[in-house]
Amino acid sequence: MRETRLDLSTRATGTIRGVACAVASATLVFFSALSACSSDTPTAPNDEGTGGSTTFATTHFDFRLYDGLVRADVDAVVTRLEGEHRRIVDDLEVPSMPRARVEIWSNEASFYAAMLDTVGTVYVGAKGYVLGPTGLRLVMLGDPPQTAVHEFAHVVTLNINRGFANNPRWLWEAVAVYEAEEFVEPASLPYMRPGSFPTLQQLDVSFDQGHWIYQVGYVLTAYIVEIWGMDTVIALIRAHGDIHGILGITVAEFEQGWHAWLAREYF
Repeated sequence: MRETRLDLSTRATGTIRGVACAVASATLVFFSALSACSSDTPTAPNDEGTGGSTTFATTHFDFRLYDGLVRADVDAVVTRLEGEHRRIVDDLEVPSMPRARVEIWSNEASFYAAMLDTVGTVYVGAKGYVLGPTGLRLVMLGDPPQTAVHEFAHVVTLNINRGFANNPRWLWEAVAVYEAEEFVEPASLPYMRPGSFPTLQQLDVSFDQGHWIYQVGYVLTAYIVEIWGMDTVIALIRAHGDIHGILGITVAEFEQGWHAWLAREYF
């Protein structure tokens, strides 16, 4: 059985954080219909109450807080985002990353109300989602710093391909789970057994239909990175997961290779 690892030859090392969050912080993406881990030091906050919210800016992010939150309440989120920014942007080879706007609520009902107002529906259980290539939202429940990093990874991928959101869903979530370092030990999952590993079709379902991709997305991306390299992950993002076009093999052949790798490395 393989031990948890983050030191793949083509990947920077790191510490696994918030594994359970991979399922709890389901990620949704919508584009509005209307038009202390890093050497980077956040800029001094410029707190300002605006319309019932507080705003401040750091080196790479513009924050807006609701429900009475203040800067001190979200310091852990700020630290994680600034600390992970360079690693994720460099990993995904985005040459010019725009500033990202981060909106945070403390109250789940308020968070859902904003979601309803923006997208016309509420996805119960979601702790975060993104609003295109420069915006993300989260609620201060579960593990907010981990949720923020996961959502930011989505934002970065949208700067590779603006049409990538949930297209396909299996790759959209797999890349974010990998970049957020949300590893789950495959042998701990009852459905992950040699001879019955999931297919991409089983992973490519909506949030309401299943959460397996949040649990196996890390090892799915790790397989691609180890066999073909991170450049291939980026190529797949640009090509909307076109395995045959990028890898030159069928989906069935890809699944067979991944399943054999899983059995060899983790079981």
